Amino acid sequence: PISSSTINLSWSASSDNTAVTGYKIYRNSTQIATSPTTTYSNTALTPSSTYSYTVSAYDAAGNVSVQSAAQSATTQTSSEVILIPTIPLIPTSDTTPPTTPTNLTATAPSTSQINLSWNASTDNTAVMGYKIYRNGIHITTSLTPSYSNMNLAPSTSYTYSVAAYDAAGNVSPQTAGVSGATPATMPILPVLLPQLPLVPEVPTLPILPTNIPLTTTPLPFTRPLYRGIRSTEVKNLQTFLIQHNYLAPSNDTGLYGPLTRQAVQKYQCDHNIVCSGNEFSTGYGVVGQQTLAKLNTTSTTTTPPAPSSAAKTNLTPAQADAIIALIQAFGAEAEVVARVKGVLGR
Repeated sequence: PISSSTINLSWSASSDNTAVTGYKIYRNSTQIATSPTTTYSNTALTPSSTYSYTVSAYDAAGNVSVQSAAQSATTQTSSEVILIPTIPLIPTSDTTPPTTPTNLTATAPSTSQINLSWNASTDNTAVMGYKIYRNGIHITTSLTPSYSNMNLAPSTSYTYSVAAYDAAGNVSPQTAGVSGATPATMPILPVLLPQLPLVPEVPTLPILPTNIPLTTTPLPFTRPLYRGIRSTEVKNLQTFLIQHNYLAPSNDTGLYGPLTRQAVQKYQCDHNIVCSGNEFSTGYGVVGQQTLAKLNTTSTTTTPPAPSSAAKTNLTPAQADAIIALIQAFGAEAEVVARVKGVLGR
């Protein structure tokens, strides 16, 4: 407590497999606020009153950590007047640097970005922040134990190290260098068309009625999509995958996560785009140029309802099978193939 109506809270930073977004503050088991940093001032309290506090961390995906152990504090009586400086009082004799950060990691979620994270340092007063070095050169500072280095070159390796500093200007030794490499630009995979079967004679298909209304969906996919992106276009992709039974209902969250990646991989394999490798080597699980083209082709396909049995032809079984094989070789959707089979009585 620093006055009769204010209690200041502080805690060590949490870590996460992506990044900690902020912290939830609870007073007497009820959430009262959130904070993007590791401090919070609770004001407008009652003098001479005891309060119990806990804190939990959360990330961008909405995951919330377990609450910390409760800590209690009591506000001062209203007669006490204490002048508090705006920054911590640091003794002029403070020459002790913070401890060196530990467990520095570097991961590349895209061709132009590397994410860094590390365990927080400690200090005899307080750690004020961290200095980030790339290839031995100081490039920026961070108030939290994480940093995203953007606008990097594809297929390039970088070496990072981190040092902590306190309010007195003491700087810890740098961590050991950790390397991270951006992947190469997503490859454009060739499309291998199957050899078309030789059809000696292709009879004319029956003409379907022209007064059947057809619906067309506009092209919704305009840019590459990959794991970690949250956008309306990702939500459109998930809606499309749900409609085509590649993704379970209620998974249209707008976040490109593991389930969406698995659904895209199955779609790519079913449509002979790519069936092996990973996001960086073959584009498996990434909506790249070929997958975008196929998605947009599929989303604009219009399929009339199956005709009645009166529209069926009197083709021989061999002729009917030859027509079905031909449209399958051209990559027709399963629903279209099924309708043609119905027309041909197969």
